[in-house]
Amino acid sequence: VTHALGPSWMFISFKLVEKWGIPRGDFYPALPASTRLVGRRFDGGAGCMEGEDALASGCVVENLGGNVTFELPASDFSNTTGGTEYRPVVTTVWSECPNHWILLGELTKYVSLSDKRFSPPECLSSGVSTNVTGAHGEHVEVWALQPVAEAAGGSEDSIKLIVVKKEVVIGASGSNTIVFESSGSISIDA
Repeated sequence: VTHALGPSWMFISFKLVEKWGIPRGDFYPALPASTRLVGRRFDGGAGCMEGEDALASGCVVENLGGNVTFELPASDFSNTTGGTEYRPVVTTVWSECPNHWILLGELTKYVSLSDKRFSPPECLSSGVSTNVTGAHGEHVEVWALQPVAEAAGGSEDSIKLIVVKKEVVIGASGSNTIVFESSGSISIDA
């Protein structure tokens, strides 16, 4: 867990002969049954393009449902040295805010929401914010997923997640706050 209260978890896998299912019980702290999760394999941020539908484009995948939440991929054994394969696959899983926003953090880093870089995200009424730490003048790209209702009054299944990327410049104090907000609220039938 990259923050004591969530919102992300990392799974590192290698030498898997077949896919490995991650059950909900492997998450700590325990996940509420209704928590929506998304996950992705590390690719240096290349798979997430600003403005795209995150699920349709493959930027992230949604939890599978049932007891198996996510699947870790089988190893392709392409980095075989002396009969072993130690090329890890880093899979990060994020949970959403009650307002359906998801802060992904720095997708160019293995640990996208490092507690050394980010304060625990704050879920706002129509967005999410966090404090970013770094060197004075440093430019940090931060990704989030913005919920957009496909139809007014739809269900949670009709919420698209749109990739949003912002840049924050670290101030003289060694930190700066970044805020992602929707221009309006989304309407969901519960």
